[in-house]
Amino acid sequence: CSLPVAFLELTVDENTPMEQFWAQMMQLARTDVPVEAQTVNLVGFTAEHSSFADEAGEVLASLGIRINSLLVPSFRTEAAERFCAAAVTAVSSAEVVAEEFRLVRRRFKSRMRFEDVDPPFGPAATRRFYRRLLLACGASAAGSAIEACWKPLRDEWAQWRLRASAHTAAIVVAPQEAEYLTRPRKLYGIPLVGLLREMGFSVLILCTERHASDDGHALARSLRDGLPSRLGEDAGVTLTAVPGRGPIGPALARAEAAMVFTEYPPDRRITDAGKMFFHPRDIELGFRGAMRTIFRLTRLAESGFPLDFRTAPAVPGLP
Repeated sequence: CSLPVAFLELTVDENTPMEQFWAQMMQLARTDVPVEAQTVNLVGFTAEHSSFADEAGEVLASLGIRINSLLVPSFRTEAAERFCAAAVTAVSSAEVVAEEFRLVRRRFKSRMRFEDVDPPFGPAATRRFYRRLLLACGASAAGSAIEACWKPLRDEWAQWRLRASAHTAAIVVAPQEAEYLTRPRKLYGIPLVGLLREMGFSVLILCTERHASDDGHALARSLRDGLPSRLGEDAGVTLTAVPGRGPIGPALARAEAAMVFTEYPPDRRITDAGKMFFHPRDIELGFRGAMRTIFRLTRLAESGFPLDFRTAPAVPGLP
């Protein structure tokens, strides 16, 4: 029997640093396999059995590119073993992925080609994602083939974008959180403000003062300068300073917004203020994921449930 064995010196549990986990598991990679032209590893984008994995496989195949392995968060022995066969390894530019895969990349950098690629959140980023892989792999397909994959969804996207344009999404930002908006790789690679505007939503950024030394007005100016110029000058993006360092609830209740972004769902601060909440897992990758995202967020904005619930008369016998 000549089965490979991977010995894990560290216990694989929630206390194991993920960079060590991947370094250990990728010892399975066979370095004697030949490199196959126009093949790509996708690292840190999606699980192997997912909607985006299906889409990426189909779109890339239409461009003459084959996915060799999908890794992070997925892991399969076969995918690890054939890792070195890919002509290009595309690693998500999200900071959390770069850190998890850092040791693996260091080990294989002398024999493999690695490319940092922004995750495809939204139609525009998805086009850029496929174009980047097309160029990296040296495939001969024309870029028009990418647009052909979006064309069947384009009219439906326009209809949902029109509905979304009637609503505003709010984002609460403290000074220490500003870089999550100006550096998307800090927020799993999600360009949150730009993506919301691409979907048609207006964006209200509430700049808070969490400490005595903070200045919400200074934060608002800094964010305006730190956002890409097309967003910093966008009339659909409003930055407002929230004075004081008390609970955010009253400011949320006053905000002319239908929903608020949070990383802590379900966020009672938001629902108690009469708003819907949305969070990173509501935002999906790829062309089809963009459609599901705009559908999901627009329906959330249109629901009005928390406001109706908050203002409804009390029911006798209920606390």
